[in-house]
Amino acid sequence: MRIRLILLLTAGAMVAVIGVSRPPSTAAAAPLPTLATISAGERHSLVLKSDGSLWTFGENFSGQLGTAINNGNENPNPAPRQVLTDVMAVAAGGFHSLALKHDGTLWTFGDNSLGQLGRASNSGTNNPNPVPTQVMSGVAAIAAGAFHSLVLKADGSLWTFGLNEDGELGNATNNGTVNDNPTPTQVMSGVAAIAAGAFHSLALKGDGTLWTFGWNSSGQLGTAVNSGTTTPNPTPTQVMTGVAAIAAGGGHSLAVKNDGSLWTFGDNRYGQLGTTTNNGIDVANYAPTQVLTGVTKVAAGDEHSLALKSDGSLWTFGFNWDGELGTATNNATANPNPMPTQVMAGVTEVAAGGYHSLIVRNGEWLAIGFNWYGQLGTSLNNETENPNPVVTPLVLKDFVSVVPGRLLDSRGPGSATVDGLFQGIGVRGAGSVTELVVAGRGG
Repeated sequence: MRIRLILLLTAGAMVAVIGVSRPPSTAAAAPLPTLATISAGERHSLVLKSDGSLWTFGENFSGQLGTAINNGNENPNPAPRQVLTDVMAVAAGGFHSLALKHDGTLWTFGDNSLGQLGRASNSGTNNPNPVPTQVMSGVAAIAAGAFHSLVLKADGSLWTFGLNEDGELGNATNNGTVNDNPTPTQVMSGVAAIAAGAFHSLALKGDGTLWTFGWNSSGQLGTAVNSGTTTPNPTPTQVMTGVAAIAAGGGHSLAVKNDGSLWTFGDNRYGQLGTTTNNGIDVANYAPTQVLTGVTKVAAGDEHSLALKSDGSLWTFGFNWDGELGTATNNATANPNPMPTQVMAGVTEVAAGGYHSLIVRNGEWLAIGFNWYGQLGTSLNNETENPNPVVTPLVLKDFVSVVPGRLLDSRGPGSATVDGLFQGIGVRGAGSVTELVVAGRGG
């Protein structure tokens, strides 16, 4: 298989972080914590059903699926498996996973080589950790980067742990080193939402101000400070106001303002900023630029982006080698796709991983992109380089409630059904059989 530029400790895997679930408003309001029910890591995926059960699939080399099956090897695991219950939010990092339960407890599993699980067990080693373990309580939201994690407590305090080589933990502890930091440490207060990129972090305060810290080589912090350099930035710095939702990718960031406008900054080599400015070249873009309107949620992958509008339409842009944009445009090529393109409607949630995307549409889970490790939840093109630009339904399917409606009425003349069919047909005789059409009626 091909070698990516972003690999393990030398560069980043990433996680998508979903924005708030409310529509944009022109009135300034405190952002809501991010509560993702789907999340995509570098090579694995997490899906949360409405009953609180967590299902995982993809690579399990480090135990990031929360199961011992194929633990410690790179075999694909395309079949979703349930690993936890009573979960309310999930976050998939490079090779580790976080799960937030309804009681506010945080459970972690997977790679802990740099302390990104928030516990000392196997920290600083390459040993897998397939057993979900509780590490914190009082948690309200979670985010996972390549090798670090962010935890937002119910009191608005932000806690971080894992790699801090680039200052992505928001403090100076072991900054500039590859030492592990397994102890959760508070770095900010008054925070309402969080997002973790490969090696940078975003914190959205309750007053709508956006604060960033970590690596700024591509301008992904939205500031000129150390932009275009490898100098770490461990001090949280305010860069924007009036923000309602955020997402952090491999080397780029997305911010949705209260008015629904989408602003992007950072790496734009593949058009992941949704603009042609410095498209296709390695130049830092630290100045936030508006690219769309009417946006409510965003997700950022290694080198691609997803934007969900208030009308349920999904727009994508950036790298599309593996079909992660849900379109055949420049599929299987390294050509950039800087123009946001609508790919589907009826979408309610999105997540972006290394080179794949997860989508919730009309109560059904869909997946597109790279599937070598089974991270799409299907064996289609599993362990191949073939792209998967056409959405693939996962075997998981939730129940979606509809308005109750009468499909048959045997009470006689004057009775009614939702569409006039099978109404007033009278009492059925003993032993008789009545064939009733259900599909396509009443929702």
